[in-house]
Amino acid sequence: MTHHASAHPTSPPRVRDPRSALLAAGLVAGVLILQRLVSLLQQIVLTSTPNSVGPALLGFAYGVFVDALVFAAGVFVLLWLLPLRTVDRVLRVLGTGLAAAAAGTVFATLGGFVVTLGALGLLTARDLPYYGGPTPLVQLLPELISRAPLVMLVVLVLWVLRRTPRP
Repeated sequence: MTHHASAHPTSPPRVRDPRSALLAAGLVAGVLILQRLVSLLQQIVLTSTPNSVGPALLGFAYGVFVDALVFAAGVFVLLWLLPLRTVDRVLRVLGTGLAAAAAGTVFATLGGFVVTLGALGLLTARDLPYYGGPTPLVQLLPELISRAPLVMLVVLVLWVLRRTPRP
């Protein structure tokens, strides 16, 4: 009788559970929407003219639907495609959080660009040469730098909570 044991211990397989990715994306979206809400309240209090409330509400809606929720969707997709395991090391967890923030940044930047093109009436690729607005690629790195700590922290906290034994 022979026993074929592996010389290296095998790690548990990656299981794609959308719940943990959805929880992380939901927490990120909640924080981003809360930031937008605080900014909206500051704008309304500081500029309390009746003509300024409409544009402030429009900017808030754009920030929630085109920016925060689309960013969270990108975070969800990456965390669903590359799920974390409890045996992963901290650097891998932080790297996955950074990659999720990068995916969210790409989603939000492309989503904002598509909405801008639609608002301008430039809906086909032939119309792109007539677009004279800001290039979305310029926004990628600053957005990633500003949002990566939030996503990395959420991913790290959820990973620690999953690793911690419950009494």
